[in-house]
Amino acid sequence: MIRPTFLAFETAKRALNVAQAGLDTVGHNIANVHTPGYTRQRVDQVSLHSTYKNKFQVHGSRAQNSGQGADIVGISQIRDPYLDTRYRNEAAANGELVVKSAGLTDLENVIDEISSTGLVDKLQNFIDQITKYAQNADSAEIAEVVRNAAQQVVQTLNKTAGELAAVGEQQRFDLDIAIQDDVNSSLRRIAILNREIRESNMHGNPANELNDERNLLIDQLANYLPIRVTRTPEQIADGISVERVSIQLVDESKTPIKTFDLVNSSQFNQLGMSEDENGFVSIQLIEGMSGFTLAENINENLNTGGLKGYLDLINGQGDFAGKGENTYRGVPYYQKSLDVFANTFARYLNEANSVTQEEADKTQTVGHYPEKHLFTAIGYPKQTTNENGSLAYDTAGRPIYDWGTITAANITISDNWMAESSFLTTSKQDYVPVQKKDADGELLFDNDGNPVYETQANSDNLLVLKALLTDSDKSFMGVNNDGVTFPLFKGSMEEQLVGMQSTLGLDKSFTDSMLDASNTVIGGYADQRDAISAVSIDEEAINMMTYQNYYNAAARYMTTLDEALGTIIQNMGVVGR
Repeated sequence: MIRPTFLAFETAKRALNVAQAGLDTVGHNIANVHTPGYTRQRVDQVSLHSTYKNKFQVHGSRAQNSGQGADIVGISQIRDPYLDTRYRNEAAANGELVVKSAGLTDLENVIDEISSTGLVDKLQNFIDQITKYAQNADSAEIAEVVRNAAQQVVQTLNKTAGELAAVGEQQRFDLDIAIQDDVNSSLRRIAILNREIRESNMHGNPANELNDERNLLIDQLANYLPIRVTRTPEQIADGISVERVSIQLVDESKTPIKTFDLVNSSQFNQLGMSEDENGFVSIQLIEGMSGFTLAENINENLNTGGLKGYLDLINGQGDFAGKGENTYRGVPYYQKSLDVFANTFARYLNEANSVTQEEADKTQTVGHYPEKHLFTAIGYPKQTTNENGSLAYDTAGRPIYDWGTITAANITISDNWMAESSFLTTSKQDYVPVQKKDADGELLFDNDGNPVYETQANSDNLLVLKALLTDSDKSFMGVNNDGVTFPLFKGSMEEQLVGMQSTLGLDKSFTDSMLDASNTVIGGYADQRDAISAVSIDEEAINMMTYQNYYNAAARYMTTLDEALGTIIQNMGVVGR
């Protein structure tokens, strides 16, 4: 049986089509070499063959039906799902460290100033002025300088507290932007792409560019959340199936949390942010279309990712955390550490400046003066009231005051000290008469030969105040959110401030070292993905030459067939005529 005349032409035509598709795909790859998220594409071709339903269908040699050429079954992308998963797992850890490193840098900018030109400098100046005052306790001028130095200390505390609060507010703002502009917009767009890709696949279109956009959004989402992408086939007709993509949060073992679907095909959920009266921030899970709240607080399910980094910085209480609270040393930890300093500083000096009844009884000139506060909280003291609303007094008829809780943000110089610089208690001892001296330093006597005395102020309490500020045996006690008192630090005032800086420095150093390691790991995964999925100009140049030669050979085959057909038509049967 003779082979069909034009069967070979179909083979040549198919070869030209495959070669042309190959050249088009190479050109498409080269054009997108710098397109973010683009995945290299390739032509999927197969060899054609005859299909025999029964052995009597074709008579003669089956070799007569061989050589039917090649055909294109699709244009596919070259990706490795395993590398995608590894990359996205590391992207979540990397995103958390990036956020924390940036937040700790902001904290360092505030805390470092404490020990350079800030609070430590002002504290030392206050100590120096007290030392000078102790040498001349009668000087009203130096008394005013001491008060001004103390005012600089409290103003610097107020300023530092404000800067720490601003860091916390910036983290809240950045978290809200990340949720709305990055996470929620990505979830919404991924759901839309899932629907568009599904519809495209149903009509036989691979939708490679839409897949690239979706993969890029999933990579972006992985920077903020611990996620797992699940792809399952969905049969829509006999022999026809499409891919169904869903995205879930995963636990620390990378197992999907089924109750927290972020995307399920074309359906999606979103995230929200809420804050309680204590400043604690929670992440909510919200139904994407209705806005109905599915979960009020999913913080515990965010075991890594950029959102966890923000939550740790915003909610991290460190040693001040109560049961079940965030123990990371975030902004609240450093705020409360500074509050402990301010409260301890004020408490020690207020107690030393006050005169107890026992101390007054030991002298003839120093009167009882309880609660002689140098420092108060802004807006305090306030006289307390009885249950019936009347003002409260003690048994001696003195008003009972509520002095409030002193923090770094509200500490201020007391009204009494502001009104009178000599309000500072210089001594808790009786004045001691001292024999006067003349200009030459000689002791003075009156005309009867009796010594001439003068009364000089003592400075014993000023030395006590100085010791309180400089001695290294002071205990700084904190109270956690369960009301349990614990030792935060022991040392001098300056040492406590420097200790805050050292703690932050260690946290920042550890985070940066972890970030460097994570950058190396994720960079390695990115390189491995690029080696498979990214466009290589050298490789595409080789492919271009391959398909060019392929095309030329197919064209030459077509020409050869044409010449053979011409021989049959023009020359067969004419010999011997």
